[in-house]
Amino acid sequence: RSKVMKAAYNQLFVRHLLAAMRSLPATSSAVYAPLSFLCRLVLEDRRGFFARQFAYHHGPHNLVNLGLLKPQASSKVLVEALIILSHLARIARDPELQKRLPKANFLEEALHTANMYQ
Repeated sequence: RSKVMKAAYNQLFVRHLLAAMRSLPATSSAVYAPLSFLCRLVLEDRRGFFARQFAYHHGPHNLVNLGLLKPQASSKVLVEALIILSHLARIARDPELQKRLPKANFLEEALHTANMYQ
């Protein structure tokens, strides 16, 4: 499992998932598959590397631009998007991860610059 996760991380898999999501219609149920996989990557990585990659590749901004946080989004898409964002917010404040991850405040900045609060 760790070899697979390391390979996915080294190949910038998060960036490719975000690109795939941008190529799909936001209202399509097809956007759920890459979003759900992305959610699992971010949640399963205890070190926060995939979360950092998600933030670095403007993941929160992509979720907003794709309309995945709007009331018109399907409930399962909305839940997956909110799980990712809440996990980012949680680990951005985690003192253990702040020690291990350089620039952990980068996660918090990514959340604030996505303009999710409008």
